[in-house]
Amino acid sequence: MVVKVFEELNKVNPFLNKTQVSNYDSLLDDRPLNNDPTAKVSTSEYYRFEKGIEGYIEYMTAEEYIWRCAREIFGTSVDSCLNGTSADKVNKYAELMKNGEKFPLPYLSYEGYRGQEGRHRMLAAAKAFGEDTKFPVLMAVDADPTDEEIRDYVKRRFPNDTKWGYSYVNSILGINQDEEDLELDVSKERKYIEVEAIELSAGDIIDIDSNGNLVKVTDIRLEDDGFVEIYHIPLEGGNELWDLAFEDQRVRYYPEYYSENKDLYESRR
Repeated sequence: MVVKVFEELNKVNPFLNKTQVSNYDSLLDDRPLNNDPTAKVSTSEYYRFEKGIEGYIEYMTAEEYIWRCAREIFGTSVDSCLNGTSADKVNKYAELMKNGEKFPLPYLSYEGYRGQEGRHRMLAAAKAFGEDTKFPVLMAVDADPTDEEIRDYVKRRFPNDTKWGYSYVNSILGINQDEEDLELDVSKERKYIEVEAIELSAGDIIDIDSNGNLVKVTDIRLEDDGFVEIYHIPLEGGNELWDLAFEDQRVRYYPEYYSENKDLYESRR
C-alpha cells in the first residue's frame, strides 16, 4: 500500500494504513490482482478501471474533516454533525492514542454512495496531538483516467482482446466512444467467413482474431427508418466451442450509406 509516512510531519501517527473496509482498502492496494504473481495489473488498478473508483490519501485537520462530513457528505451543519458524536468516546480514543494504540484509517467517500467513517477518531486525534495537526484520510472518488491510461491498462489486462477490453472499460466508466475507437486494435486480423458454418443468420459478418477467437458479429437489418447495423459482442467465456452468448453492444444507423450501396447490403442478406 502507498501511504505517506506520517512521521515525516514529526508527529506520532495514530492511524493504521488501512480503513479495515475491504473495498476501500483495495483502492490503495498495489499488489497484483488476486495476489496472482502473473497478473499484469494491481488490485487498485482493477478498482479504478473496472469498478470506476479510485482512492488517494489527503491530509487534513479534524476541523476540516468534520466540515467535509457535514457539508459534503451529510448536507447538514457542522453543529448537527458534531451532535452525532460522543464526548466520552472521543476522550477514550484520545487516551488510547496517546498510549500508542493505532486506529483504522478514516475515510471520506464521494463515489456514488457518499459516506464517511472516522469522526470520533479524528476528533480524538486532534485532542491527543493538537487541533492544528493534519492527519491522513482516505479519499474515495469516481475514477477519471485519461484515454492513454485506459489503453495502457487494457493492453495489460486484456492482451488477447484489446478491442473488447477498451469498449468494456469505457462502458464501466461511462465514457462515450468515437466511431474510430471501435477500430483501435490494429493487431486483430479481420476476416469474413461463411456464417452458415456456425449456424448464425445469413448475412451476418463475423470478426475473428488471428487466434480464431470470435470478436464481434455484425447484423445488418433493414428497418423502416433505414438500415441498422448492430454489433454483437460475445460475453466473457462465450468463445469456447462457438457456444456463443451475445449482448447488443452498439447500434449505428447508416441509411445514406446503404441506400447508395444496395448491392453491398443485398450481398450480406
